[in-house]
Amino acid sequence: MTALDPIPFDEVPRGTGTPHGVKGIASVLDSHGVDASSDLYDEAVVLARQGHLGRSRDRLRMLLCLDPHDAAAHLLLAKVFGSQQRWSDAIKELDAAQSCGMRVDPTLRGRLEAARDDSRDDAARNERITARTAGEVNALREEARRLRAENTRLERIAKEETDKARLWMSATTAAAIIGLIGLTMTLVFGGQDTPAPTIELSPEILAPVAVAPQVEAPEVVAPEVVVPDSALPAPGAAPVVTPPAPTAPPSQASTYTVRSGDSLAGISGKVYGTEARWKELQDANPSLNGGIALQPGMKLVVP
Repeated sequence: MTALDPIPFDEVPRGTGTPHGVKGIASVLDSHGVDASSDLYDEAVVLARQGHLGRSRDRLRMLLCLDPHDAAAHLLLAKVFGSQQRWSDAIKELDAAQSCGMRVDPTLRGRLEAARDDSRDDAARNERITARTAGEVNALREEARRLRAENTRLERIAKEETDKARLWMSATTAAAIIGLIGLTMTLVFGGQDTPAPTIELSPEILAPVAVAPQVEAPEVVAPEVVVPDSALPAPGAAPVVTPPAPTAPPSQASTYTVRSGDSLAGISGKVYGTEARWKELQDANPSLNGGIALQPGMKLVVP
């Protein structure tokens, strides 16, 4: 069945099927001396004055079922509809009252028509407001989605930066520990014939440590040498003069300024390309006291 097909009314009648039930009720009421029209109208007026508009409307509809041409009932029903702000229904009842011969007050019709027009304007205005509100709500939803996406992106960036900072801190700590180990080994093995072992660092460790601050070497105090009495010359004996260690001619040697963190092995690697010649630096600089008195700014003779 489509929307244009008629709807069949195939219900079975309950009685004889005669279409004069309302007239029959009115006849029965008249035969028993009951003026149904007057009673219903009077009840409708009393109920309307008391503010029971729905009950008054029901009485008037019952009255119009008994007498559809009751102009006074149509007029009263129009006023009830007007009080319920059902402007179109009220104007329709005014037209019905006028068609039944009732003279309708033009002022009442004008008030109802003006109220109907205002309600239509209000409805149109409400529709515009509703449409504008819906548009604003949609815009706010889109903005909320955009802000959520931006917040997710910022959280991801913050997490990446935090991970980088943690990696940097780990690498810096590892570099500091390695520097301290290297410094300790330099101090321990600097005055011995065995060159200090070289620590190989992988590129993954060296990459984030490229700009790590240098560790200042602690100032080392040369140990005090105690000469036993047996080693001192006897009274009256000629003093033993120790010849100075030979030094390379100035024309064949250059100088190197000691920097923070330098060792003899490291300086040898810089000037000779190998750390194995650190002993030559030690021999050429007797003021080193065994190679443990390196100080930043010291001038070393490089043979």
